[in-house]
Amino acid sequence: MTGNALLPGWWNNEENKWLEDKEMISTSTGNLVWVIIVWLRYCELTGDETYLEAALNLGQWIFEHTYDTRGDGGYTGGYLGWANDPPEKLYWKSTEHNIDIYVAFMKLFELTGDSIWKNRALHAKGFVEAMWDSIGGHFWTGTLVDGVTENKDVLPADVNTWGFMALQGYKEAVAWVEDNCKVDPCPKGCGFKGFDFNDDRDGVWFEGTAHMVIAFQILSENLKAGEFLAELRRAQNEANNANGRGIVAACHDGVTTGFDWVYNNRLHIGATAWYIFAEKGYNPYWGTGMLPSDANGDGSINVQDVICIINVILDTGTASGSPDCNDDGNVNVQDVICVINKILGG
Repeated sequence: MTGNALLPGWWNNEENKWLEDKEMISTSTGNLVWVIIVWLRYCELTGDETYLEAALNLGQWIFEHTYDTRGDGGYTGGYLGWANDPPEKLYWKSTEHNIDIYVAFMKLFELTGDSIWKNRALHAKGFVEAMWDSIGGHFWTGTLVDGVTENKDVLPADVNTWGFMALQGYKEAVAWVEDNCKVDPCPKGCGFKGFDFNDDRDGVWFEGTAHMVIAFQILSENLKAGEFLAELRRAQNEANNANGRGIVAACHDGVTTGFDWVYNNRLHIGATAWYIFAEKGYNPYWGTGMLPSDANGDGSINVQDVICIINVILDTGTASGSPDCNDDGNVNVQDVICVINKILGG
């Protein structure tokens, strides 16, 4: 089947016309990278490399159009504009986007063996690590348009949970979200508890609540994971505008983000997808479940996990599972010793 894809949008009854959102048809670096991650996961699961060339082409486009050398390096935000207008390059840099790029490019390296992708991945990782605020115990959202100045105006939850999932460290970031973004109960009287997008705690953001469930699962904090997973299950059936299948974005309309957009009480693909991941105990960055010490994500703990952790320490590979064996928030030689002890029954 061939033809033109319809642009995303919605019918406005009051204006009696079809409306479109510029953001939906623009080119966000982070959104493109998630497509690469999905394609490569398909390759890993099936051995079918149908989408590998597309992933390589898209990765090359991201490198050529968003690679940045200002400040701490990294990659810029993409392009903004309507289909028929010249696109506006976005010069700010997002920590979240660079987390995604690190994972996607490391996966390209692992699937192709081409070290150029590893170097490009580490360029993104270096930016992410530079955005870590060791005093506050959280990641900054990224930079302003100068590519150097840290954006300290907004403190999102997701950059912290995603940084933890992707970089296999930074346990403090999860604690920061728990301490600063937890909503219990919703101030609007919605009857739900969970986590907000940012630290103003004006409502429950269900996608971010699923992020925290997965983070708790990785940390083996099972009581907390179960508590908030139960809230997501309840939201599927009881939240306003729920349909018993999908998950709404927020427990009420107008949950703020600190940026120029809000989350409303509408069914949401992102919230639903992350709820499924939470139900499965699945880290979508590395495509694995949450067996502690199973660094390579193959469902067992053995010498291959020792090798995997050593590769993570040396930056010669990544972990598809949980390499932080001793649960101290870092991946180092102590985790190698920890896994060896588990293998030997110690």
